Amino acid sequence: MAIEICPLAQDIGNLADWAAVAVALLGAVAVFLLGRAANRTANASFELTRRIKQREDELELREMRLLSNELLTDVNLTLAEVQKVAGAMGYVKHGWNGEGGISQIIQRLSLATADRERDRLHILPDVTASDVAEAQLRIRQLRDTAHAFTARHFGGPGMQEFLPVVKGSLLLAQSSLERAHESLRDAIAAAQHKG
Repeated sequence: MAIEICPLAQDIGNLADWAAVAVALLGAVAVFLLGRAANRTANASFELTRRIKQREDELELREMRLLSNELLTDVNLTLAEVQKVAGAMGYVKHGWNGEGGISQIIQRLSLATADRERDRLHILPDVTASDVAEAQLRIRQLRDTAHAFTARHFGGPGMQEFLPVVKGSLLLAQSSLERAHESLRDAIAAAQHKG
């Protein structure tokens, strides 16, 4: 008969094996639960980012529509004034100066909204923003040309030679305003289609 030091060693060994299996199983469950929690957190973060982006896009589209509508109103009013001046250019000698004269009408021309919101024109489509900026430039050039005509040439010997320059500047302003008008209408229609 052999001497046994620990008669339960075989049973305790089995118990230790099962304890190791239980600990490994608990570890696997913990890893699984942590993985699910991490996935839920990542999915929630992704969904939140998607919602924020969607909301920002909606706000940008709304802002673009509002700005386009306001600019379109300005462009229409200014275009009407430019057309009024173009119709009166045949009466330059008698209607240039004075209260409500052609010169005063030209000096009051502006795209007030575009001037005020110049830093926000980037929210418009590139072509539209470019057309509005060009219209602003052409109106400024028309005012400068009309001022130079009034100061140096009106009633003087060079009046008839400089008058075509004023008329050309007026036609450029009218053309750029018409382009801005069409471009803004297209931008508004596209924004309404998206929204």
